[in-house]
This record gives sequence, C-alpha cells and structure tokens, in this order.
Amino acid sequence: MADTELSSKLYEKVSAEQDKFRAWLMDQPPADILNHAVEYAVREDILMEIGALELPDEQARALLASPDTMADIYKTFSKMADTGHMDVVRESIEDRAATLSMEQAVEQAVQEAVQTEMEMQERLEAVYLVDRSSLLHLKEVQGGDFEYTVFDRQTRQKTAEGKISLDDVLDGIDPTHDHLAAARAAAIGAAGLQSGPLGGSDVAQVGLTSLKDFRDSDIRRRSIWEPETLPKDDIRFINSGYEEQFRLPNGGKIEVEYPDRTFSAKCEYIDDYHTYVGSEVYHICQFAEVLERGGGVCRPEPELDAEQAAWKIGWNAYLAVECGAGHWDYHLYDEKFNETKSGELEVVGCSINEVRDMVLFENKLERRSMTPTDHGMLMEKAAMREQEAQAEKRESVLGQLSALKSSAKGHTAPAPTKKRDEASL
Repeated sequence: MADTELSSKLYEKVSAEQDKFRAWLMDQPPADILNHAVEYAVREDILMEIGALELPDEQARALLASPDTMADIYKTFSKMADTGHMDVVRESIEDRAATLSMEQAVEQAVQEAVQTEMEMQERLEAVYLVDRSSLLHLKEVQGGDFEYTVFDRQTRQKTAEGKISLDDVLDGIDPTHDHLAAARAAAIGAAGLQSGPLGGSDVAQVGLTSLKDFRDSDIRRRSIWEPETLPKDDIRFINSGYEEQFRLPNGGKIEVEYPDRTFSAKCEYIDDYHTYVGSEVYHICQFAEVLERGGGVCRPEPELDAEQAAWKIGWNAYLAVECGAGHWDYHLYDEKFNETKSGELEVVGCSINEVRDMVLFENKLERRSMTPTDHGMLMEKAAMREQEAQAEKRESVLGQLSALKSSAKGHTAPAPTKKRDEASL
C-alpha cells in the first residue's frame, strides 16, 4: 500500500508551490494574468488529483525530490495537451455545434409549421354543393390562386381538378362576388359543371367536413394527419335512419320544402347531435322525423346570383333588398306593408344572401324563418300601401278641419250689449 505520510507530504509540497504561484500571479499586470489563466486552472486540477491519487512510494518520493513538482507536472501536461487536449476541445466544439444546429432546426420547423397553419386558417376555403350532384372544393393557395377539386356526390369519385389564377379571380369580382365567389364561378366553368341539368346555377355552401369520407379528397387526408385545420362545429343533417344527407357550416342556412310552402332558416351548432333551426332546438334525428312526418325535405340554401330579392320574415314582416351603385338598399315592412325601416349598406363583394343576413342580424330578426317572395309584387304592395296611408292622412286632416268648422258654427258669439245713454238718465 502507498505510504499515507508520503502522499500527505507530496500534497503539502504541491499545494505550497501552487500558493506561491498564485501569489506571484496576483502581482502581475492584468494582461499577464490572462496569459496564465489556463495554466492556473490546470495547476488547480493537478492539485486536486494529487490529493486523490495513491501513488506508489517510489513514485511519490521521486516527485518529492523534484525542485518544483507542480511545474514539472504542468510541463508534462502541456506537451500531452498539444494533441489530446486540442482534440477534446475540437470535439467539444463540433458536438455542441451539431446539438445547437439540430435544436435550432427543430425550433425553426415548429415555427414554420405554426406559420403555415396560421396562413392556412387565413386563406379562403369552402366546399359547395353544385346542382345537388357535385361537391366542389375550393382552396386559396400561395399567390392568391385557387385550387379546385370536384367529386361526384353519389360515387364519391374525383371528376375534375385544376387551378384558377389570381387574374381570373380578379376579373370575376363585382358588387355581388368577392374573391371566393369569383373563384367559385370560374371553377364551375373550368370543371364543366355548367353543362349539367341546372347549368351549374344551383350552388349551396356546405361544411368542409362533407368530404371527410371521400378517399381522394384533401379533406380526408387532413382529417387524419391535420385534424386541427378542419372545423369541429359542422352540423350534420340525417334522415330518420341516421344516414347522413349533408353537412352545413355553423351559422349556415337550410332551405326546407313542404308540399305547401318553402322557407329558409339559420342553423347553429350546439353539439354533434343538437342544433338550432331558426329559434327551435332539435336533436338531428328528431328534426329528420319532423320533416318526414310533414312530407318535407331540406337541403343547404342555394346562393342567389341576383341583384334584387325579397322575403317574408317570420309571420309579420317583409324584407326587400336591391343592389344600388356601390351599395345595397333595403326596406323592412310590417304585415300590412307599412315601411318600418330602410337604409343602405355600403358593402361590395357580398351576395344578396349575405346582405339579407346582415340586415336581419342588425334588426335582431336572424332567427326567424325566411320565405322567398316576389320582389316586384312586394314593392307594388308597399307603394299602394304608402298611397293609402297618404290618402288616409289627407282625409284625417280634412276631417279635423271640418270638425273644427262645425264646432265653430255651433258656438256663435253673443252680440255685444249696448251702453245706455247716460244723458237720458
């Protein structure tokens, strides 16, 4: 075993040499202290190892015999560090650089994914039911272009796909068409949907998830790998056998058709099985049963490609909307066709359906049913009612004047009393 006394003497000798070196170093100028900083740190490590090592006695005696043990050991370390130490330094630099590079690459990838998701959410996208037979998926891509894909509703097979350039989109913008509507019209033409039975004129927006089960659709891929990019509040409409008929985006409109009447209503998502239809809450199966009992059917409300239209709102109001020069005019009437409110909406790029919804929301009528009616006939009845009201007003004024005259005749003022001649008294 190593001689403990020899080891202690060796440690004390080396420690004293290090104390002497430290005292000398502290008296040097700052520049010289910096030059010896590495040497001082290594000598501290040597001192620590001397205290921990149990050297054989002959080796301990050899080190004790050295005039400056610490300086001898450091000189040997310096020769060895010319290769091994620098290799360690080099490997440390390379390893740390590789680690930091990987961490930064991961962080950048996460940031890019978040940015892409945000951009996707800001880009325009919609699915439309065209002529009740085809589903058109429109999605804005980088540069303002739109990609489109068309699927047959029954077979679920892809029937067309392509791209609509930004120039074509801008060419289609007018007072009733925004970017999405212009791209939709261009895609319908490019996909040949105008050659169908209805000429591509019956267009209704449906929920994005309507294509969730279509094998070749981008929506299906995203539902598996990127579900966060799809809405979670699309409203399902089914038949009484729980077979899905279509899906509607939250806040969308349905058109309900019974044998004796047709009307539209706003729908709002409550949960996967309940929805508002107008002001009523329904379980989706309950609503299907109500329709079937009454011989009714429902579908997404078609977009009206028109510059004027009118509706009966609920049971006691009417709304007429017409496109003006850079604005929309609207008139609200009561059940007797008296005008209750009118105004202008200075909006462009909105369909007449959207303008109608704005007016109803502003006047807290958005939950009422909307029954299409003839715009021209409504305006004629409103004009006739206005004439009648003016005539009634004139008659009322004349009647009041006549009453005043009659009252005046029935109350003739008495003749003044003549004063007696004071002279005759």
